[in-house]
Amino acid sequence: MSIGDRIRHLRWDARLNQGELAHRAGIAQNTLSLIELGKTNASVPTLEKISRGLGIELSELLGESAAPKVLRPRSLDELLGRTGLKTRWLTKPREEFDKWWLDVDWEEAKRRFWEINAEYRAIAAEWEVFMRDRSRVAPELEEQLHKIREDAFFRHFGAMAAAPGKDESVEDFYERQSRGELRQFKQIELEKAPEELLAPASQLGA
Repeated sequence: MSIGDRIRHLRWDARLNQGELAHRAGIAQNTLSLIELGKTNASVPTLEKISRGLGIELSELLGESAAPKVLRPRSLDELLGRTGLKTRWLTKPREEFDKWWLDVDWEEAKRRFWEINAEYRAIAAEWEVFMRDRSRVAPELEEQLHKIREDAFFRHFGAMAAAPGKDESVEDFYERQSRGELRQFKQIELEKAPEELLAPASQLGA
């Protein structure tokens, strides 16, 4: 088991999400995410900070025996719960999900999109680990992960097209919303991250 996997398992066992552990450790959440995914190697000082954040000794973090025996997520709902996310947009029936942005004000539409985005990123991260043959989910969820990942991708893309655009005025959004009309992206925009295309949510997490 990699050090990233051990950190994730210990974090789950401590019932901490990434943001909470990163805050306790005094490191950036993005840094912790990259370490858990195995995309960057953590220095000893960083591992010491993470150990303190988990309330354990560095030797326990580094030792194979330190990995706690935890039940792996068996459903998408449980997987999202392990990340600390409280919303479940991507588990809703499709007909209900497609209405997420209708009949809500501009701020609420922004907030909801970024909740959907957070859920999608959590699923995409698990998918990446799964494809590297280091699955952290139970066999029953593992069998569904292909379909879940594909469905989440199309829902997330549709949500991007519905959400308030970064350069879209409030009035233009309400006009488009009243028609139930999705934004059309140019080819070059499809290569950009949501942060470059969509309005930030000032109320996210409120």
